[in-house]
Amino acid sequence: GISRYRCCRRLLLVVSNALMVHKHYYGKSTNATRRLPLAKEAQVEWRMIARHIHRTGVMQLWLKRADGLPKTDMMGECDPYVKVDLKQGYSHTTFHESTPICKKTLNPVWDKKIDISSTGLKNQDLQLEVWDDDRLSRDDFIGSMRVPVNALLQLNTSQLHDMSTLSYDFKTKGMQFIFELNGPRGDNGFIIFSLHAVDIDTTELDRRTALSRLQEQACHVDSMDPLSELLEAGKMKALFNQIDTDRSGFISEDEMLLLMSTFENFGVDDVQAQINQVSQQYKMMDDGGISYDEFVILIMRVLKR
Repeated sequence: GISRYRCCRRLLLVVSNALMVHKHYYGKSTNATRRLPLAKEAQVEWRMIARHIHRTGVMQLWLKRADGLPKTDMMGECDPYVKVDLKQGYSHTTFHESTPICKKTLNPVWDKKIDISSTGLKNQDLQLEVWDDDRLSRDDFIGSMRVPVNALLQLNTSQLHDMSTLSYDFKTKGMQFIFELNGPRGDNGFIIFSLHAVDIDTTELDRRTALSRLQEQACHVDSMDPLSELLEAGKMKALFNQIDTDRSGFISEDEMLLLMSTFENFGVDDVQAQINQVSQQYKMMDDGGISYDEFVILIMRVLKR
């Protein structure tokens, strides 16, 4: 009986320790942390950014910080820096850069933005290696992570084995990742970074994101709503062409009266104030007129109020 009690107690301790380690790394179960905890708007916007990165072959890596790095010398100190590489295959490097060294810390903050340009970007791997700078001997390797760039852009979590969490920042237009570092020690810490597009028109991105989101909402429009008829194939474009009397492809200030009368026919009150509010929110008149895409946003915003 005593031996059985000791075995059960030892088994419980092993399971408890395993759960504590898992909780330390992930906080939740593996399935919970590697799903996509993203709002629909964030997924729509990130898909557009990913397409822009694929098209240009340029992306910005924002190396923010690392947490919980191990002690690497007798004094319990660490001077970490990161080697950033794009790898094609096992040995071919197409891009390389390093961050500055953070002195005497296990939680370094690099806050380093690196523009990465390479042909065939989506067919390469992003490799981040964390090293401890040592002036008296060879630098000490702390840990690394390596993932396909395309898996990061497409949020293919089945390929992001060491990813802990991800989140999207609408303000900076970037997807943030937290990865566990692989290294010689049991607990190698985590590295935090985000990916961004370079030279992207954020105003245009906001417009297209809103348009995509509103078009997705279109299938849920009530059949008694004025939008239901307009959303039938070709009718929205036909209405735009009626208002765009000079066939410029834009609704100019001279054609705004016709636009307002169109909304009044739908029974909209305080038309001018509503048009001004939506057009200012999406900066629709900054280029001198309202395009068709902006017209769709305007129609759906005003008529859905």
